[in-house]
Amino acid sequence: MAREEVAPPCFKFLSVILLWKATLRHMTRIQEICEQANSLSDRERTHLAADLLEGLPNILDQEDDGVAEASKRDAKMSATSDAGISWATLRDRIGR
Repeated sequence: MAREEVAPPCFKFLSVILLWKATLRHMTRIQEICEQANSLSDRERTHLAADLLEGLPNILDQEDDGVAEASKRDAKMSATSDAGISWATLRDRIGR
């Protein structure tokens, strides 16, 4: 019976470190992009967000996380006028 080779612990540690460094570089890049996006005007950020969302693959369906629940809540809000609060009321409550 052949003996299965196992990587020494130092190789496993090294692979974890390399993965961590790659993730850190990726997160730093995302942070830089977010900082640049936040320097845009509200109108420019809105257009950027719409462009980014439009570029995503259409993976959501009724079986997906939360979509059915969101649809149910939307129907309830549409059917019951007193089911929620206005945007102005919400802003006032959170102090913005």
